[in-house]
Amino acid sequence: MFILKHLPVPELIPIRLTRQLTQLMSPIGTAGLFRATMIHTMNALRENSDILLSTMDVFIKEPLMEWMEHALKTSKQITQNETNLIRSDDTYAKDRIKSARLKLNGINPAVITASDLKLNSFLRSSNLQKACRRMEKIVFGDQTDSKRA
Repeated sequence: MFILKHLPVPELIPIRLTRQLTQLMSPIGTAGLFRATMIHTMNALRENSDILLSTMDVFIKEPLMEWMEHALKTSKQITQNETNLIRSDDTYAKDRIKSARLKLNGINPAVITASDLKLNSFLRSSNLQKACRRMEKIVFGDQTDSKRA
């Protein structure tokens, strides 16, 4: 997710079940048709993950312009060497595909999010490492005061 890697405080949930969305579904509720649709969608994605991941492999060979811009910005901060730019571009695409593969395989979302947080270019600076560790704790939950942990 582009957001997890580049925003100072990443969004942890790619889709929000907002008040407007729940009110729109109020006659039938979110637990019925909406939940069933989400389950069927995820099952279809998992059953056809090989096709989806093969399609995503194209992004390694033909990266998106925003990925290339990010790679350029990152490489300028690190070095002026053009080969690092290409490597950074390639690595970014591979990271996104790896994340998608883990999600399709049903890996715990907290593990995937924590991994993506470590790749966040903003949080890698030395003065924000403590903030990154705190965000990881939030992602995994605290066993002393969280039902999620």
